[in-house]
Amino acid sequence: MKPLQLRCCLGLSAVLLATGGCNSVGQGLVDRQPLGAGLPTGGLCKDPPMCSAKAAAPLVVIKELAATAVDLSQCDGNNAHPCAVSASDPNCASWEVESPAMAPKHPPLYCTELQVRAKDPKSAASAAWSDLSLKHSNMLIEATSPLVLELDNASLQDCFISLQGPVTLRISNSTGLNDLQFSGAVNVGGEPHLELEHSDGGGLVVGSGKQLFEGVVSIARSVFEQSQLHARDVQLQSVRWDRSLIDATNASLIDTKLALGVLSSEAAVISASNLLHLQVEDCGSLALIDTNTVESNFHACSLDALRVYGGLVNGGVIDGPVESDAAAWDSVLFGVEAASDLTVWSGSMETVQFCSQTHSLQLGAEVGVKCSACAAGTLKKTGSVCAVPNQPPQLDSNTCPALLKVDDCKDPLPVRQRPP
Repeated sequence: MKPLQLRCCLGLSAVLLATGGCNSVGQGLVDRQPLGAGLPTGGLCKDPPMCSAKAAAPLVVIKELAATAVDLSQCDGNNAHPCAVSASDPNCASWEVESPAMAPKHPPLYCTELQVRAKDPKSAASAAWSDLSLKHSNMLIEATSPLVLELDNASLQDCFISLQGPVTLRISNSTGLNDLQFSGAVNVGGEPHLELEHSDGGGLVVGSGKQLFEGVVSIARSVFEQSQLHARDVQLQSVRWDRSLIDATNASLIDTKLALGVLSSEAAVISASNLLHLQVEDCGSLALIDTNTVESNFHACSLDALRVYGGLVNGGVIDGPVESDAAAWDSVLFGVEAASDLTVWSGSMETVQFCSQTHSLQLGAEVGVKCSACAAGTLKKTGSVCAVPNQPPQLDSNTCPALLKVDDCKDPLPVRQRPP
């Protein structure tokens, strides 16, 4: 996966994303639209977008971490990498977990460092800690056998938390999770898991562009903004993720709202979600299922066609191969920068523009194409636009010459990947 290119805007101290530069921060978000919203209802055509009108990529500004946040994995006890330990409370230094167990009734405040390990490293252990409050702190949770630590109603601010090995850190019912950085590394015992549920905050940074979190990050029923996820596996469900970044090997998003963000993933599936001004920088494969997008840009995927099943794609730029079924496309630019071959089995395309890199368009019988145009010289090659034999699509008021009359597709015919 290619590293993301990050640019900075001076004078900003938090992670933010914008579509039009530094002056665009704080723009209102667009609410979920019903399928078909914004499509022309009469016989008149609105002008399709111009191929030169590609929206500017959003900016990603990385927040500087506080000086007190130290990566504990770098600590070696000598002068090269010293690790300060608070002497004000012995619980701040270390805590050995026995299972089942409860953490201390009075959690430490303002600890410089808290280390958590299982008392018996060869046995599984779990513990729960309510009302933990940490500020400007480092927390190391390390295990070689499964260790589950649950934090309920936690208050964490400006902390570095390092998960080493088969550790599951579960944080729930917590508000104000601000300026937290997590790292996660595999060891001989297994991989780390970070789970956030019914929580909110901002400035969350998991992993980094140089070192992914080497495990699973799962967030459910939560709201975060100005945050970053760099992880091997990312799972979001019923999450609002604003002005933020996702950089994952594998990503699964369900019922999620991404606004003014950046996505990079080798394999991603997004379903029943809303993507508003999203920039897909890099992808191997990507499937959108019953998902609505607004003014979002999709770079070409390297391993498979972009699959769009259901939902509304309103505005934005689509590059690379596309397979579409039961989706509505409105005011979209296809094939601006990368070769784009489109297979559309059903749904509608209205007021779209096929730009110079659109090489082919295959249409099913249940497709309506209306009020659409193509750049000069586009789709002129014989057979570049075709339809499933004996099932002509519905064509209406298109200015693209290739869409005035469409011939049948020749062998080999396209294969419908989604059951009708």
